[in-house]
Formats: sequence, C-alpha cells, structure tokens
Amino acid sequence: MKMHKKKNTNILIFTLVVVLFCNCFITAKCSDENIITITPQYTSQQLDSIKKIFIETGDENAYVEYYGYRNDDELMYSLYMANTYNSTIAQYRIYQIMTEFYNNIGVEIDSLTNALAISYLKRSAEQNNFYAQCELSRLLLYGKGVTQDTIAAKEYIYRAYEKKKADKIWFINKRDYLNSLKKE
Repeated sequence: MKMHKKKNTNILIFTLVVVLFCNCFITAKCSDENIITITPQYTSQQLDSIKKIFIETGDENAYVEYYGYRNDDELMYSLYMANTYNSTIAQYRIYQIMTEFYNNIGVEIDSLTNALAISYLKRSAEQNNFYAQCELSRLLLYGKGVTQDTIAAKEYIYRAYEKKKADKIWFINKRDYLNSLKKE
C-alpha cells in the first residue's frame, strides 16, 4: 500500500512539474545586465495542490516550489515542515526569514528571537544542510549573534566542504576576519 501511495505521489509531482513547466514564460528584466528569468504562472488550484503535497507528505521539493512563489505565509509553513517533518531546508529558511525581517526593517534582532533563529540554524547544520553549515560557520567565526568560536566555525566549514575546499574557504574567511579587525 505504501509503495502504491508513493508511486501516486511521484506521478502527481511529475504531472505538476509538466503542467507548471508548460505554464512558464520568459520575462526580461532591464538593469545593468540583461537577466532572463523563468516565472511560473500558478493558478490558485495549482498552488493548493503543491501545498497539499508538502503538508501531507513532507515533500521538500513541493515546499520549496510553494514558498518560491508565495511568501506571505512562508514562516508558518516553514515551522510546520521543520517541526513535523524535520526538514533541514525549512529549518534554514526559518533562520533566514527571522533574520531578514529585522535586517529589512533596520532594527537589531532581540536576543530571544535571535536565540530561536540560531536554534533552527543549528538544527539544520547538525543534519548536514550545506548552507546552514556555511552560515553557522560564518557566524561563529565572526561572533555575530553567537559566542565567537573559531574552532567550531572551522568544524562546521569542514563538514560542509571536503577537506581540500574547506582549507581554502577557512583561510579566506579567517583572512577576511583578521583584516576586519585591523580596520577597527
């Protein structure tokens, strides 16, 4: 029964992708560079179908597709995905949403909200989310919103990259940090 249900879900997702792809159009944005983006044109029925998939199955692809189009309720659904399905993508997005909100309004994040945001970032990083590990490493290296811990910063960046790439990134970050101290 589970295999049949999974097969139906996969067929539904494939059908949605085909339908959504067929409803895409290309728009050119004028700026300093010519940027071409593909913008899906979802109907409310299609959005409801996508939402139903990630709510019922925890499908992270459907979740990402939904919040890529709608973000007015993204925090609510990110919390749902993070706490119900332990989604590392949603955990990382909670951190981003919370910190971006304060950055956008130009107010320093309060300690309670920061602690909550960092807890979701750490959960995501501990489960090997590459972006969460890189961000947590950066925060630990510079002591931004967390107690500075260069040893933990290096451990997270090493976990995010294989050793060869990690060495390079670690030294670049450390160099940038040391340069920022000289400017102060």
